[in-house]
Amino acid sequence: MSQSAKRQDDFPAETSIPEGAVPLESILCTEELHLRPSRPPDYEKENRALVKLVSALADSPRTILQTLAETILEVTRADSAGVSLLTTDDGGKRFYWPAIAGIWKPHMGGETPRNFGPCGDVLDRNCTLLFRHIEWRYTYFQPVTPPAVETLLVPFYVGQKAVGTIWALIHDDTRKFDAEHDRVMASVGKFASSAYQALTHIEDLESQVSEREKAEAEVRELARGLEAKVRRLVEANVVGIIMWNLEGAITGGNEAFLRMVRYDREDLASGRVRWTDLTPAEWRAHDERAIAVSKETGIFQPYEKEYFRKDGSRVPVLLGGALFEKGGNEGVAFVLDLSEQKRAEADLRAAMSERTRLSAVRAEVATALASKGDLRGMLNKCADALVRHLDAAFARIWALKSGGGELELQASAGMYTRLNGRYSRIPIGHGKIGQIAKERQPHLTNDVQKDARISDHDWARTENIRSFAGYPLVLEDRVVGVIGMFSRHALTENTLESVAFIADGIAQGIERKRAEDALRSSEQNLRLTLDTIDGLVTTVSPSGELEFANRRFLEYTGKTIEELKTNLGILHTDDRERVAGQWTHALRAGEALYSEVRIRRHDGIFRWFVMTALPLTDQDNHVLRWCNLITDIHDRKAAEEKLRQTQEDLRKTQAEFAHVNRVMTMGELTASIAHEVNQPLAAIVSSGDSCAAWLSNEPPNLDKARAAASRMVQAATQASEIVQRIRGLFQKSTSMSEAIDVNGVIEETISFVHREAQRKNVSLRTELAVGLPSVNGDRIQLQQVILNLMMNGLEAMVGLDSEPKSLLIQSALANQRELLVAVADTGPGIDAAHAGRLFAPFFTTKPHGTGMGLRISRSIIEAHGGRLWAEKNVPRGAAFHFILPINAER
Repeated sequence: MSQSAKRQDDFPAETSIPEGAVPLESILCTEELHLRPSRPPDYEKENRALVKLVSALADSPRTILQTLAETILEVTRADSAGVSLLTTDDGGKRFYWPAIAGIWKPHMGGETPRNFGPCGDVLDRNCTLLFRHIEWRYTYFQPVTPPAVETLLVPFYVGQKAVGTIWALIHDDTRKFDAEHDRVMASVGKFASSAYQALTHIEDLESQVSEREKAEAEVRELARGLEAKVRRLVEANVVGIIMWNLEGAITGGNEAFLRMVRYDREDLASGRVRWTDLTPAEWRAHDERAIAVSKETGIFQPYEKEYFRKDGSRVPVLLGGALFEKGGNEGVAFVLDLSEQKRAEADLRAAMSERTRLSAVRAEVATALASKGDLRGMLNKCADALVRHLDAAFARIWALKSGGGELELQASAGMYTRLNGRYSRIPIGHGKIGQIAKERQPHLTNDVQKDARISDHDWARTENIRSFAGYPLVLEDRVVGVIGMFSRHALTENTLESVAFIADGIAQGIERKRAEDALRSSEQNLRLTLDTIDGLVTTVSPSGELEFANRRFLEYTGKTIEELKTNLGILHTDDRERVAGQWTHALRAGEALYSEVRIRRHDGIFRWFVMTALPLTDQDNHVLRWCNLITDIHDRKAAEEKLRQTQEDLRKTQAEFAHVNRVMTMGELTASIAHEVNQPLAAIVSSGDSCAAWLSNEPPNLDKARAAASRMVQAATQASEIVQRIRGLFQKSTSMSEAIDVNGVIEETISFVHREAQRKNVSLRTELAVGLPSVNGDRIQLQQVILNLMMNGLEAMVGLDSEPKSLLIQSALANQRELLVAVADTGPGIDAAHAGRLFAPFFTTKPHGTGMGLRISRSIIEAHGGRLWAEKNVPRGAAFHFILPINAER
């Protein structure tokens, strides 16, 4: 890595501690970092900065250190920041400053001694250090202005070897570093190690690429001059020269060619030397392509192949030539023996450090995975790196489609680069690639031509393919794709280990890229949604600062986002203090906020809104931001008030109807009520006569008279209770909820109607369950329902004198939560044509009915949380049932 060319005068490389320097401990204040008030973490800003660093490493690797310094300055909010690296040309005796941002940037390129300086102290102690006024000890900083009031340094290493430090300075006495600065610097320090290592690899790769391009230029220059030298070469026997025809014969050749294939002149003259016979089977396809090109253009470009020698051995050659005449049958070709070159290449490959090649491919793949652009572009860079650094014939990468049942080819480099061929889409489980995805296991072989999973052995022999490595791209037990690589060389264990490592990285890259694409699309859709949503939307930072307001919010208030940040005047004065207190509590507790508030429109009109603020948290439950939906409820509140008034009016009307219904029903029971009252009155008269008679005896029979008087009191009490019950049904009173014994209400109601039932020859029967729990409700209203159902049943059986008539009243537990009451008659039943209208207002089948009895009864039951319905009675008649919730406090 490049270093500074000269040492700056302001930072002399001192080698000994100067006199008068204060002790190191007197300027260290590291322990204060975690005692000072710490600013809240800004993870979003930190993540953006790290992503920016990764992008810079991919796009502009040579400026990564300066970008790193600028990033430190940004995330720490320091006054100066930089990177210091140990020199490598003198054994690490000095630190040089390749990158500085902020106020001290003019000192970039300076140097400080390793043995006496803050950077050296940090490496010696192997930890983060915080200094105050470093110029008090390191006097060579005294001329530098402004002075460093506080200096925060973090060491970083590569392979456990110290390579440098990153640092941040504050020049202002009013500001100090805290624990959050320490955490952020530690995070950036990890990237510094990766950036240093990646930059080193990139510089090494650039050197190798330069050497390779130089060698390729020399080969091209040789090819350009080859044609002019053919005649000279023929005569000099430096290269082999042959005359040939399209039928496969070699009609002439120089000594260099004959020596190459170890044939003699007699063999050549006899016609035993044919180029078709000299060519091994796996190279014939190359010859056929060259012949086809020759017929079309008259020449064929040089290509590598092999010839059989007379003894059966093989010789690698470079063959190029042309027809004597375009469209003719005979031609000339040069044959260059590549034996020495192949041996040299083999020696060169053997001499090359496998570790260097594998490190290079890992670094290049890592750079590709961190690059911007689409998924295919990223994966194509990875495939190309595999081909170039691992000497692969070709490499391909498939990604699992969203449906999960098919792999789609995303990248292909080397021999084949098209993405729309035979293997562009592979179902899971089909072929070697599909099997790798299905089994989630790699497939590795160094003998492709005999491997059962390789379907086209003829192709492998033709292309001289020897090895294959295929790995599933697995992420958290999920297959996201497959990587496959073919090579003409055997793959070593180290190479396979690197490909496996790269496969893991590519799997993460695919997932990250798709997540980024999904996030980008989601953010665009979210912004569009927020701008078009029928409501006002804002986002607020964890500290309560307004970050975003959608278009509708800005249009409603008539203000810009900046104006809204400093203006609370949009809230109604009566709501400001309350809402401010609610926000303060929500921000402190991290709890959702729900509040109704009046917000001023751009024309000065206030409207009611409901504000719902929800915290968006990370995996550690730290609040990242608040999302606030503000919905207009002004019209709803006006409608609610109007509805409340309407419901109150309706309730009063229903109460009036219910009272009228009770009075009318009681009117129908006049005879029964009179009979009910007459019974205790007659008993009073009879007992009074008896009492008078017993008292007139001589002597008076006081015991008998006392008993008669007691019966009179009982009868009077009974008459009073009857009148009180009747009065309750006639009275118009406010609804009152209480615990009610349903069986008691039924028996009390029967006392009103039993005389009417006798008059109409109807048998009254009851089946009341014992020990029923109470229900909550209005006693008079429930009695009205039961009375109405019983009277309807009696009315339904009028005129059916030929049949026995009965009215059955039942009570029972419907389930653990509800109680059931049923009233069943043996009348004609419910006409099917009327079944759907029984509870409709003003519908009646009675000659003088109002059509409100059943409607009012259903309203009463539903108001008590129950349900009223009708059904056919068996064997005839109608049955009305209702259920009520049991008293929960029983």
